[in-house]
Amino acid sequence: MFHVLLAIWILHTGALMSPGTNTLLVAQLAANSAGQKATASAVAGIVIGACLWVVLAIAGIGALFHAAPSVKLLVQIIGGFYILYVASRVWRSGRARDGCRLEISPMGAFRLGLFTNVTNPKSGLFFSSVFAALLPVDAGWSLTAAAAILLVLNGAAWHSGLAYLLSRRRVREWYTEVSPIASKIAGALVGLLGASILVVSALVMSRSL
Repeated sequence: MFHVLLAIWILHTGALMSPGTNTLLVAQLAANSAGQKATASAVAGIVIGACLWVVLAIAGIGALFHAAPSVKLLVQIIGGFYILYVASRVWRSGRARDGCRLEISPMGAFRLGLFTNVTNPKSGLFFSSVFAALLPVDAGWSLTAAAAILLVLNGAAWHSGLAYLLSRRRVREWYTEVSPIASKIAGALVGLLGASILVVSALVMSRSL
């Protein structure tokens, strides 16, 4: 049991360290002086979204996506447009060098974190792949539950730690100086991801016609 959970932790940690939309969102909110409550709320939204994907992965969302590609395609299209919306907010957040804040309420940040995670079908496919590839065929509910809890807590710890680190005063003072450029870069990266999702979705649609 331990070696299975260790393998899951290593794989998930590696995935978390890659610059995905969740990581970029938390980093932007924390470093851009959006406020600790707003940043914590965004992390909470991301964690709730991860819980939903884990539950769906256990229920077989990966099999559903393979059996009904149109469902996955719909989620991808919605996710692509929403990620573009997130990118536009990040891009506009660095308009000045005077400590410009990314104005957002805690509830708005929670929704942003939740929808950013939920509208990304790659999360569902990742969790489904983890359960399918690393859990033994005869895995009981205890091991499955332990793996699910590990994935959720690991994601919560990563994003909370990132938010804490980037919300430190020296980091935020440095970010104030580079905010116009950093926000443009972060917004462009998120926008590129959203656009790539839509392009792939369009190619899939054209092949199915």
